[in-house]
Amino acid sequence: MKKGSTKKSELMKRLNNKSLPLLTIDNRWYELFSYLSKTTSISSLEKKEKELVLKEARLNDEINEYRKEKKILMAKFIKNENSGIKAVNSKKEEKKVELDDYTKDIDRLNEKISNGKESLEKVKKELEKCNLELVVETMIALDEILLNNEKSIEDINKFIVQTKNEIKKQIMIKHDIKQEDKNIYSYMHNILGADIMQEFDGVTKYKISRIKKKNKNKKTDK
Repeated sequence: MKKGSTKKSELMKRLNNKSLPLLTIDNRWYELFSYLSKTTSISSLEKKEKELVLKEARLNDEINEYRKEKKILMAKFIKNENSGIKAVNSKKEEKKVELDDYTKDIDRLNEKISNGKESLEKVKKELEKCNLELVVETMIALDEILLNNEKSIEDINKFIVQTKNEIKKQIMIKHDIKQEDKNIYSYMHNILGADIMQEFDGVTKYKISRIKKKNKNKKTDK
């Protein structure tokens, strides 16, 4: 990925108009921060998004309350309208005034519902934009960690290869040393004969056993 603002603008462009989950209401998003620390931008956007989510919920509740109130008024309006038709002349004027009041109240609620919808639409757009930015900022932060992890894996792989090569090298050296010992012993055996080499073996094995015993005692003392 490209660096800085270019990376951000490119991601914003690619993810624009995509259906994105709201991060601040997804527990899995919070779990990501066991792997990274929140940047200033992420913390700021998180706070803003939470406020917008609450504002959206409040506006939805208000609009629903207005609709309930309107439904009640409409029922009263229809009831009074029907009773007004049947009413005698003296009551018709009174019913007309009541109907006018209901009409005004219904118009007032319609205006509130319309304004509420308009405000809600603005909040939704602002929330989408904020969430998009939060997604992008999160991706950028995670990208840095993934790149660092990839580099660490490459370094570890190099170390493993180097270690394997070193082990192979030491195995070959060990093989050469053992072959050298075998050759030396064989030459000496051919030159000096079995009897002499038997005496040599006894002294050598004795010395070797003493060295091994001495080393073992040193480890025990530690």
